[in-house]
Amino acid sequence: SEFNGRGIKPVDFYAVDFNEDFSAFHGPTLDSQIAYTAAAIRYILSRYPPNTQIIVMGHSVGGIVGTALLPSPDISALITMSTPHMLPPVRFDSRIEEIYARNSRILREDETPILSLCGGATDTLVLSESCVIRDSDQPSGGLYRRTVFTSALQGTWTGVGHLEMVWCHQVRWRVARAALELGGAVSARDAVAAQRGRVLDRWLGDGVPVSDEENVELRHGTYETLPQGMHLVLKNPHGKRTYLLPLVRADGEGPRTFVLYVSRGAISSIAPHHAPDLQVSIQLCVPSPARTDGAELSVPTMCTPLRPNVLKLLPSPLPGRPFPVPNEGSDESEGVVLFEGEISSDVRGWIGVSINAGGQEGGGWVVGGFDRREIVKRDVVSLSDLILGTVHIPLTTAGGEGGLRTHVHIPRVPLNALLVYKLVPDFTDSSSCADAIFPPLLMHVSQPSEVHYYPLRHDDPVWLHSHSTAPYVTSLEFNPEHHGLNLTIYSYGYDCADPVG
Repeated sequence: SEFNGRGIKPVDFYAVDFNEDFSAFHGPTLDSQIAYTAAAIRYILSRYPPNTQIIVMGHSVGGIVGTALLPSPDISALITMSTPHMLPPVRFDSRIEEIYARNSRILREDETPILSLCGGATDTLVLSESCVIRDSDQPSGGLYRRTVFTSALQGTWTGVGHLEMVWCHQVRWRVARAALELGGAVSARDAVAAQRGRVLDRWLGDGVPVSDEENVELRHGTYETLPQGMHLVLKNPHGKRTYLLPLVRADGEGPRTFVLYVSRGAISSIAPHHAPDLQVSIQLCVPSPARTDGAELSVPTMCTPLRPNVLKLLPSPLPGRPFPVPNEGSDESEGVVLFEGEISSDVRGWIGVSINAGGQEGGGWVVGGFDRREIVKRDVVSLSDLILGTVHIPLTTAGGEGGLRTHVHIPRVPLNALLVYKLVPDFTDSSSCADAIFPPLLMHVSQPSEVHYYPLRHDDPVWLHSHSTAPYVTSLEFNPEHHGLNLTIYSYGYDCADPVG
């Protein structure tokens, strides 16, 4: 019924089986596969009404075949899985080089939306660096290019092997859902590519753009104002109410960041797969100019939506269980929605958190507040320090209620496919995190398109793989500030101490 109401029709799937020919080793064989696939598409579309388009999905070298079919008015989008876009597995003949050179131009110039799904270090056949294509920010009229590692894919959150990519359930159902939605992209010709890009970002991305939210009217008795600096903590929320958190003064000239976690609920379109009817929205409540002269601000009657800088689903590993569960992966219904929004330092007023949980308790929770922590930088740590011994990085808790997140940036250590770093959490009180509302979760960003999540448990080592550069692979350019190890710890609990090493 969900699809029928939106005019989305069923999707027909066709498979091209090359009988496991070693096309990666032989250019003429790859040429014949490209020609055969192009002929198959022409025949398939001849059985459909005019102007029908097809979505191409390619696994491994099949992604190279799919890319080589472009440009084509018959192809609406290309999804590749575990495809070595940047580097051929072997170089046995010049024809392979010619095909890769042509595909490189297609990736730079063709208007067809292209998304590359990568398995990361778990894929032992295709290097992570080879699977990455240069992302675009998709400006108006621009190209859509995305690389998404399965370790960052919402609901998957783990590396996926080369063959497993085609049957891993957490990946498969999202690819199928994206195909259904792509079939319903019927915008005007100049906007259809952008619409298809939004579909791919929604179902095969690490967070999605927020949908339009409505203003919230504050009426007497429908809201509650929290004391200055107090975190919002709601367990088993029910009913409908708005909570106002006064904007704290900025420590510097930069913006303030509001962080909110929601368990078993939704913010905009982001929610666990089987979330109950808990809906949360975040607003900025600014008093009218006439009311800002006095020492005490008056609560406005209307609040406007606060646009997020980050809005995505975080994994919520179960205490005492491995993450991800071997041979099972992750369960998307266990996720926690993360919202991060910035407010200019010169704005006065409140952040409004509106809760609509219906009449029944769903067992979830909502935690939010202002993040006052600065990025912890360790410029003195170098590769030689790590080779010669262990480096301890102490993290301190800001405030008595515990922090919401902590950024750790170690800029001087190199990132390379040949290097793996070992991190061992050391809590001052290892039992204090057992009752935390949201136990510590580490996010490691190796490059803009590769994100890994790890639960932080006392003396349980975490292995940080870095894939920014590799032998014989051209490094993709990205912000120099991202060089080195970039770590973020998400957590909340009154008694959960920070890791100190």
